[in-house]
Amino acid sequence: MSEVRQIPPSDEVKALVGAIPGVRFNPGVVVAQEGPDAHLGPESAGAILVLHMTLTDDAAADRFWRTTTAVKQTLPSAAGFIRLFSFFDGPSGYLVAFWRSAEDARAFAAGPVHREAMAALDRERFEYSHFVGLWTAHAVHQRNVYCRHCDAVTAAPATACRGCNAPLEDAFTKPAASAVPAPA
Repeated sequence: MSEVRQIPPSDEVKALVGAIPGVRFNPGVVVAQEGPDAHLGPESAGAILVLHMTLTDDAAADRFWRTTTAVKQTLPSAAGFIRLFSFFDGPSGYLVAFWRSAEDARAFAAGPVHREAMAALDRERFEYSHFVGLWTAHAVHQRNVYCRHCDAVTAAPATACRGCNAPLEDAFTKPAASAVPAPA
């Protein structure tokens, strides 16, 4: 069986990508978080939430991180939450979250922990700028797995190839491997 794993681009590919106008590589950390629907792939997302923020003050940034951590602590049990990724592109902080539906995302936002976090932002102004957008899926294509044994295409999720019955591994049906474990 093929092992699904993280394989970074080679130095040669990085150089090719780096030569494209407008491309930059940013130092930093990508944080990923899974929810109760983490076994689902991106084809199950009916809505994508994008947050953007900037920070200018160390003390305010600490309040931002503490406040948003309280919100993230409620996501593992949030109905319809699939997963999120957060990262920085220079001074711009982003969070991209996959939800089963826009209604699920709105229900989470209407909950007490999220409402209190937004009230704290309004009171304390710990972000320099803030943006949120919620998009619903226009067209969702099926996710396919390509068998390395017989070259058949099998619609995911699947545990066996439709062509030769070879076992297939789905990145969303096993615990996600972490490049760096979260600090204790």
